[in-house]
Amino acid sequence: MTRVRSCAAVLLVAAAFACALVVSAQEAAKPAEGPKVESVTVSPDGIQVQVGEKVQFTAVAKDASGKVLAIKPTLWSASPFDIAGIDSAGLGVFHKPGEVTVSAVVGEKPGFAHVTVKVPSAAQVEIEPVKQSLVVGGSTLLIATPRSADGDPRRDVAVHWKSVTPAIAKVDDAGLVTALAPGTARLQAAAGPATAEVSIRVVADTVHKVSVEPATASAKTGDVVHFAASAQNAKGAAIRDLLTTWTVSGPKGTIYADGAFVADAPGTYLVKAAKGSHSDVASITITPRNAEREIEVVAHIPTKDADGKPLQTAEEWVIGNHLYYTTISDRAYAYDISDPAHPQLLDSMKADARLLNDISTTPDEKVGVFTREGASNRKNGIVFFDASDPAHLKVISEYTETVTGGVHSAFINTHYAYITDDATGSLRVIDFKDPAHPKEVARWQTEHTNAATIETHTGTMTSGRYLHDLYVKDGLAYLATGATASSFWMWAMA
Repeated sequence: MTRVRSCAAVLLVAAAFACALVVSAQEAAKPAEGPKVESVTVSPDGIQVQVGEKVQFTAVAKDASGKVLAIKPTLWSASPFDIAGIDSAGLGVFHKPGEVTVSAVVGEKPGFAHVTVKVPSAAQVEIEPVKQSLVVGGSTLLIATPRSADGDPRRDVAVHWKSVTPAIAKVDDAGLVTALAPGTARLQAAAGPATAEVSIRVVADTVHKVSVEPATASAKTGDVVHFAASAQNAKGAAIRDLLTTWTVSGPKGTIYADGAFVADAPGTYLVKAAKGSHSDVASITITPRNAEREIEVVAHIPTKDADGKPLQTAEEWVIGNHLYYTTISDRAYAYDISDPAHPQLLDSMKADARLLNDISTTPDEKVGVFTREGASNRKNGIVFFDASDPAHLKVISEYTETVTGGVHSAFINTHYAYITDDATGSLRVIDFKDPAHPKEVARWQTEHTNAATIETHTGTMTSGRYLHDLYVKDGLAYLATGATASSFWMWAMA
């Protein structure tokens, strides 16, 4: 018995020693924890910069004791993205006036700096030309638009007016011109250091009568009705090329310089046309359009991921009896909606992406396309799929060659896909006549911006220029841009 006990004790000691070896080995294999970041300071902070200026930012991380840690930032960002951008080395570039927050992440701890991008002086002033003559005693309102160097309108800059020929015409600071004597009047507009000049021909008052046509009219809210004003001299002869000043009174209506009238509210309106001191009025009765109607919800499709958690949807495309929609995830779905009250899931597609955004098909529903952002391999771009049988969707091909930075929107027109390139803010035109081998055939982008190319943690990007959405019809591409010269473009296609 003593021998048995002795052996058992030896075994127990050996087992304990082996366990200790295992624990020691695990502790040796575990990587040593680095110093914990307690605070991150981003500098410079609270500075003011000019549009187009570049600033190098630094991030300093400290532990709880205040000791500086030699750790580099894992992420730099600047927001809003349309005002500023920053590369992976902390070099920031600023595109237009506003308040910018620059942030750096070090050891999962963020730090922030705040920058004010100053409003630059207006670089130019544009005055709408006055092409017709102004009768002595007549008046008109001049319109001037200050613009920045990149062409953006400056609504925050005041315009001041003066007459270079005060004996011919006077002008107040709001731009209201009053004709005093025949001749050529020269009026100047100033917006800070920028100035512009416009000329108006003033003629003697030979008008005897002004007539407005139609004298009476009726329409619905939202309709555009065109009025015309004519002038005659004492002998009844027509006097042409005279400027008409239009005014309107009534509940809520607008009349434009060419006599086009539109009302937002029902009621009776008086439209007045004046040529110098002579005028005529017309009336128009506006009735409600009665376009209002209630919306009835006939069905709801709950969207969930594989774990049953709610899933956000991104975009949808309805064609015939089929509904296609994408998700802020990696899947797109197809539904049969021939019975709108009872939509039926047909199939789904999965792609390597953080977000599937836009989706559409050709009119015959044979070929479809969806866009990708946030792919794990950084090959985003677009995916063409076979939609001829929505119950059995199949990927045909991918196009990523020039749009690896991601594509936000796509629009199919004939056998071309017009897509937005996230990385450069440009329009790309992809020919998919052979869907298995798509190829880029055209590119276009705005150039009059302060856009800059920067290297970020997701790759090369263009900061300050972004093409958000587009539509193509009758040989024109309609482009919605978010850039330093934000605007809506119509792009003619040859």
